[in-house]
Amino acid sequence: MILVDDIGHYAIEQNSKWYANEESYAKRLKEDRKLQKENWYVFRVSNWELKNNERIENILKDLREFIDF
Repeated sequence: MILVDDIGHYAIEQNSKWYANEESYAKRLKEDRKLQKENWYVFRVSNWELKNNERIENILKDLREFIDF
């Protein structure tokens, strides 16, 4: 399973600013654990990484290794 997260997965917005939120982060970790218990392999990447062209090649390399391609 490939998941793309945006800041809303780990933070909350207050007054047009984003703040790290431990509860949101813990929810993602719990989701990953649940999927792993169901024998899913999780490849999680942030949309911030995808927006940066310099990081795309590394993400694709990691993804190829992840899916053994």
